[in-house]
Amino acid sequence: MKRLLLAVLLCAAPAQGQELALFSDPKTTKVSTPDNLDETLESVANSITVIDRQEIELRGEPFVSDLLRAVPGLDVSQTGGRGGTTSVFIRGLDSEHTLVLLDGVPLNDPSSPQRTADLADITTDNVERIEILRGPQSVLYGSDAIGGVINIITRKAPRGFRAGATGEYGSMNSSLGRLELGGSQRYLDYSLSGSRQATAGIPSAESVFGNTTKDGFLNGTFAGDIGIKPAEGLRLELSARHAYSALQLDPHGGSGGDDPTDLGWVHETDLGASASLALFDGRLKQKAELSSAVQDRRYADAAEPANGQTAAQSTSHGRTTRFNYQASGQLTDWDTLTVGLGRQEEEAETSYDSQSPYGPYHTAFDLAKLELSGVYAEDLARYDERFFVSFGGRLDDHDVYGKAETYRIAPACLIPETSTKLKATVGTGFKAPTLYELYSQHGAQNLLPERSSSWDAGIEQDFLSRKVTLGATYFDNRVRDLIDYNSATNVYSNIGKVHTQGTELTAQARPWQGLAAKADYTYTSPVDGATGADLLRRPRNKFGADVELRPTGRLSGLVGMTYTGPHDDLDDSNMYTTGLTPTVRVGGYALWHVSGSYQVSRHVSLTARVENLFNKRYEEVFGYGSPGVSAFGGVKLEF
Repeated sequence: MKRLLLAVLLCAAPAQGQELALFSDPKTTKVSTPDNLDETLESVANSITVIDRQEIELRGEPFVSDLLRAVPGLDVSQTGGRGGTTSVFIRGLDSEHTLVLLDGVPLNDPSSPQRTADLADITTDNVERIEILRGPQSVLYGSDAIGGVINIITRKAPRGFRAGATGEYGSMNSSLGRLELGGSQRYLDYSLSGSRQATAGIPSAESVFGNTTKDGFLNGTFAGDIGIKPAEGLRLELSARHAYSALQLDPHGGSGGDDPTDLGWVHETDLGASASLALFDGRLKQKAELSSAVQDRRYADAAEPANGQTAAQSTSHGRTTRFNYQASGQLTDWDTLTVGLGRQEEEAETSYDSQSPYGPYHTAFDLAKLELSGVYAEDLARYDERFFVSFGGRLDDHDVYGKAETYRIAPACLIPETSTKLKATVGTGFKAPTLYELYSQHGAQNLLPERSSSWDAGIEQDFLSRKVTLGATYFDNRVRDLIDYNSATNVYSNIGKVHTQGTELTAQARPWQGLAAKADYTYTSPVDGATGADLLRRPRNKFGADVELRPTGRLSGLVGMTYTGPHDDLDDSNMYTTGLTPTVRVGGYALWHVSGSYQVSRHVSLTARVENLFNKRYEEVFGYGSPGVSAFGGVKLEF
């Protein structure tokens, strides 16, 4: 009996030395997005959230967009279930003001009217970490980074050989299969991954409005990476990713949105090549990158009596080709200078055809191209490991509107005597007019770039030998010359302006081995500067909390909650009959989630997760449905 009791106590005791996914030590956690250099979190002034591989596995989410919902200062909206258009808003700014990168390849689609990135089909396959950088980042990243940058970084092969397989099944007849393998030797490393995910889905248009057809989704993603190190300090790398999605859609939310014949197909191919060279014992680092991202979309809606015998189909094609060269030189032990140049070429074309009782209709946006070039410089200085400051500027040249200048200053001060960090950033950003805004039937070639001026300031305070960390940041963003559709002239014009401000509060704690918790609260005031109204789909209040428990080295679990406050949206259910889209109020909601894993052996693990634990009915976009309580279970094999 005593031996049995001792065994139970040993199993229940916290795992000694077990790393915790929810706790980030700012002294050891490295980030690369703020300055394109490997720095520790404590030396960075920018507001940045890191979701590393361990947290990705703990949460078990198959898509990047699901992970982003837990990030402070960031809101996610999705039209219906899996595969619906998925947009992100950082600090209340528009979704097109966020640049999304995958290993340096820009995923913003030039064929969309505002050049937004749709995160609907970006899986967590082979992702090592995600860095979410809030605030203007145009100095290093150019256009599209007014609100911030989401940088998705894939895994690099470990020494030797690694192989893994994952299988999962759950609610809505959802299935997931994934294979991964990789390895490295002295001069060569490689990684390959492939996955297939499918779900029967839910009615995209909310079922409470009488919509009954479930809209399914299928995604296949294949990725590969190979690196060669032919000489000391030199690395050559090639990467490729192709994602294919087939989805069922509804033309709008709310009453009458059901349409079983509305279908879509999406292909995305991302290619990247880079060469890195380190000289003088690493004091001079150079990197040249060339990438291409291609998005092809096709949608078709067959005629049926329910939609007035209207049939429609549309296609779009977008391609972004980008070259970037950067050199970073360590001038002294306390100063590093980075200089770079980049060139980006975009092309896009779209077409739309429909047939109705009123006759045929055709509109097309023929193939158009533009080029954008830029040069930049940034200096990072540090003094006595207490004061860090980066400051830089950029000059861009657009082949339509001309030049745009941006700058950024980001100081951080550490006070070790009180375990305090003070930080601030101030900077400007710009967003170039899109191809659609310039060359479509509603386009205007006299458009100016959208401009932003932003600043934030914050404090982080450690307690109990860094077992508890509290943080607070105030931010203020102003965007002018916002490009919007002018109904008086039927063309796009620089007529808008936006002002967002708010506060981000964060907390993390590690009271003892095997237990960690974190929480965050964001208040955002997202105001349309022209009308004074709140911007759509941006709640003023957001709260999140998670608790991680690792009682043994084999067992891990997480329980958490996210609350999204009420926000304004548009009711487009009668747009096709009345032409009206009145503003409506979408209610707030709290969602609970649970996930866990158990390592059966060295090579086998069991996983489980439950989403929307209390079966809350909610809407991220008015009139569109969201899944109820959903449970998933799986097996992971690793060799």
